[in-house]
Amino acid sequence: IDELHNLGGAGAAEGAIDAASILKPALARGELQRDFTYIDDAVEAVRRLLERGPPRAEGGAPAEVYNVGSHRPVRVLDFIASLERAVGRPATIDFQPMQAGDVPLTCADPERLLAAIGPWAVTSLDRGLADFARWLEAWDPLEESR
Repeated sequence: IDELHNLGGAGAAEGAIDAASILKPALARGELQRDFTYIDDAVEAVRRLLERGPPRAEGGAPAEVYNVGSHRPVRVLDFIASLERAVGRPATIDFQPMQAGDVPLTCADPERLLAAIGPWAVTSLDRGLADFARWLEAWDPLEESR
């Protein structure tokens, strides 16, 4: 697997994301686009690759490279709007200029993955963030006064 694109969902970021970081994102003016992938979708793709087994290699180790992602880039501002709906409160946004080395758009190319496993589930951003918000609230409840 070459890259798992911007995973989100229940348990995807355990220990790495807390409520404060979700409500105060720093953005490159909010115009960046990212290919967010629901964790259950990525797990399903990897599971299907494992069931398929490694390729037959002549004289070398069997290996293949895949991009696992939804191939549906979303503006970061649209991601935040969806997250605001999911958690039921507005975000405090600290707009920042684009960071050195960042790119305006990232998006998985799923052609090799689709050829290997066929069509696979792609959870919508709104549903994935709603699931994530429910999981986060159970794991680390948001304070009312934040």
